[in-house]
Amino acid sequence: MAHSYVRFWKVGKLNHMKAYEQTVDWAKFLYDVKSLLTALGADHYIKNDLRSFAASKYMDRSLDNIIAKE
Repeated sequence: MAHSYVRFWKVGKLNHMKAYEQTVDWAKFLYDVKSLLTALGADHYIKNDLRSFAASKYMDRSLDNIIAKE
């Protein structure tokens, strides 16, 4: 896996593909990527465009504490 080679991950939304961009559940993507990178112990930063989806049915407002909401 790439996480052993990448020192620092910067994760944001897909840009410049409006048609595809509108089909993505960005809140779920944020939850999934944050959960994975945290579980792997990978250093990472969530960019502001994606961070805006933090308050969702998947996460609490804080990106530090991921909690699955039902």
